[in-house]
Amino acid sequence: MRTKKETTRIDWELKRMARKEDCTLGCLYCNGVKVCDTLEPHCIDWQKEKKVYGQTAIPEGEYRCVIGYSTRFKAQRPYLENVPHFSGIMIHEGRDVRSTKGCILVGTLLPHERLIYSKVALEKVMEKLRYAEKSGQEVWITIY
Repeated sequence: MRTKKETTRIDWELKRMARKEDCTLGCLYCNGVKVCDTLEPHCIDWQKEKKVYGQTAIPEGEYRCVIGYSTRFKAQRPYLENVPHFSGIMIHEGRDVRSTKGCILVGTLLPHERLIYSKVALEKVMEKLRYAEKSGQEVWITIY
């Protein structure tokens, strides 16, 4: 029997599928099931290059994801905690790489690195996060 202080964990994965000159394309999975496509800024080699504000993707790794209030969107959004060299990293809606300053955009990917149905994809993500929060589960995203 679980006590109230014990938490379980839900593991998400962001698989980066293509690294282009100006953006990074990927897929977000929850428990092995695809939730949506992702779009991020250019992905760099963190061993050789330095972060450029608004132009680089976050480093590969494992991050806890929590719901927080965004002053930019004036609404709740998923935030990744303890991202090296970055602060305020969110998962949010957007159409193309110009819509992000280092965050992860969600939606359905079209040719020419554009997203559609971004708000629908964000709501799917939020619904899963709200459920996890209500049931006392932590959400962790592994990005690779």
